[in-house]
Amino acid sequence: MVYNWISIARSRLSPAICLLCGHQARQDMLCQTCRETLPLTVHRCRCCAIHLPDSSATLCGQCISQPPAQDAAFSAFRYQAPVKALLHDLKYRHRLHLSNWLADRFCEALRVNDHPINVEGLIPVPLHPRRQRLRGFNQATELARRISRQLDIPLLKGCLQRCRNTPKQTGLNLQQRKRNLRHAFQLNSTQRLPERVALVDDVITTGSTMRELAALLKQNGVQYVEIWSIARAEVPD
Repeated sequence: MVYNWISIARSRLSPAICLLCGHQARQDMLCQTCRETLPLTVHRCRCCAIHLPDSSATLCGQCISQPPAQDAAFSAFRYQAPVKALLHDLKYRHRLHLSNWLADRFCEALRVNDHPINVEGLIPVPLHPRRQRLRGFNQATELARRISRQLDIPLLKGCLQRCRNTPKQTGLNLQQRKRNLRHAFQLNSTQRLPERVALVDDVITTGSTMRELAALLKQNGVQYVEIWSIARAEVPD
């Protein structure tokens, strides 16, 4: 008991350390200087969350010409430094504590942007079982678990499965990504889904995975699908 009180006292007296530069941080684990470097997505396409330079626009050209299956999308950041490095550390250096920090920043961005929360369940984008065994965890599940707690929205695990271990999407163009993802996912037919859900992932790159999953959900009775991600890459969707 004495040890616990000593630990608590030390944690209150010791300054928090900035995740990025190592200097004294605020409660959100960033110093003011590093917080100002975060690449927040201020103006985004409402369907795919890509950054829009024109603040008066609500849709990107791709979503206008080829409307996606999802109804809306929200990303907290553009996929740039330092967020890109933090997500890389989470996935490939097993710094799992970053999932909570990133999820908290996502929820903070939702509030700051007054984004309406109209979903009844969160679905993490699945990894193939073999890839998840190699990595040891699914970063989308870790992020979704924290967001679920913060927003009090049920986490729907296991309802989507990756049934085909597709090659990595990195380096593939849009058409190659679409072919790569064909029939890669399936629904767990024993699990009933709510009418309104959000798919959760760490990064949206071209958006091909999200389009495929949103279409699958819509084909199986889901009425409304949002895409939630920590970051969105600066490429056409």
